Amino acid sequence: MRRFSLCILVCLSACAAPFGQNVVVLPTSDPTMAVAVSDAQKTLPLFFKYNLRADGSFVPGSALRVVVRQSVDGQTQSQVMWIAPLRKTGPGSFEGTLAEYPTQLTGLDIGSTVTFTQADIRDWSWTQADGTSYGGFTTRATLTRMPPAKAKQAAQWLRTPAVPQNWK
Repeated sequence: MRRFSLCILVCLSACAAPFGQNVVVLPTSDPTMAVAVSDAQKTLPLFFKYNLRADGSFVPGSALRVVVRQSVDGQTQSQVMWIAPLRKTGPGSFEGTLAEYPTQLTGLDIGSTVTFTQADIRDWSWTQADGTSYGGFTTRATLTRMPPAKAKQAAQWLRTPAVPQNWK
């Protein structure tokens, strides 16, 4: 699980480093991030077609990056986070496990179960047995903003093209 989680996070680093310390933060208003989210959402139907099973489960290695929200003292807090494993619970509804440490949400931890809707999805990733991943559009968008060594390490896990060629 640790290796799988590291492969799908925004920034990869040594396996011993905590997830929350290895994140490149870009606002959703950033033009590069906006294009990445748009590209991920345009290809989300293909991700569902090939990775979502009839019983609501997903094939191994599937992950979604979603807006996780919580209300604290009447105020809504949110953070975009990777969720894996995950399951579809109804039309447009999902639940899954936080695959990274929340840095902006209280009362949640890595491994916490969260619920979300399809409208909350910002990215998808499908990690292969060799540790490389398809998808990860938001991760790809952050590569130029990472320190060069971290960008090189992250890029080695991202398959090109981002969507499997046999997905139609």
